[in-house]
Amino acid sequence: MRDKLGELWNVLSYSAIVELHGCNVASTTVGQMFLTALANIWEVPVRAGSVTQYGPSWSWAGVVHEAKPGMSGTAAFQGSIKML
Repeated sequence: MRDKLGELWNVLSYSAIVELHGCNVASTTVGQMFLTALANIWEVPVRAGSVTQYGPSWSWAGVVHEAKPGMSGTAAFQGSIKML
C-alpha cells in the first residue's frame, strides 16, 4: 500500500498540509504512527484528530495530532471547537 499512497505525492505541493477529517485516526498510538508514515511518504505535514471531526466547519475539535516529514512521532495541539 505504501507504493499506492506514494503516488499521491505527485499531486501535492511542498507547501501542502494534508488534513484527515471525518475520522479519529489519531486516537491511538498506531494511528499516530500512521500519520508519521504518511508525512514521510508524502513529505508534507499530516494532521488528524483524536476524536471524529464532524460539522460544517473545517475547524478542529479535541486534540489534534500533526506529523511532519522526518519526525519520529506527532506533536499535538488543542482544536478550537469545544467538545460537548
